[in-house]
Amino acid sequence: MTTATSYVVATRNLRLDHLDQLNSGKIKIYSGAVPATADASLGAAVLMATPTFGATAFGAAVAGVKTANAITQDSSAAGDTNPATFARLTKSDDTVIVQLTVGGTAQATTGGLQLATSSITVGQIVQLSSLAITEAG
Repeated sequence: MTTATSYVVATRNLRLDHLDQLNSGKIKIYSGAVPATADASLGAAVLMATPTFGATAFGAAVAGVKTANAITQDSSAAGDTNPATFARLTKSDDTVIVQLTVGGTAQATTGGLQLATSSITVGQIVQLSSLAITEAG
């Protein structure tokens, strides 16, 4: 027998509070095979860009959604010839907190992190205009 689980909004907001660990953290964008979990090894993935969070990464969660404050651009990306496929949100000491798939033009707008294009070239400026994470009910 399977059961459906549903959380009240207040609980969903509390579950999102773990993202406060990302204050002054990083958004590391990679190309390559997406690891099965955030705990798994990067394998042969290539780090393409690293925009950063400010001192207060996110505002308070509202209705099960936590929205990032301003994100500092990566002004000179490492880039790669392959498209971006996933990102890891890390604390300032590089401890991984969340892994997201990347969406964009090449991925037909699917993925947890939407980029204008999944192609990131060497020296390119990578700016994220917004980031919001939703805790499902």
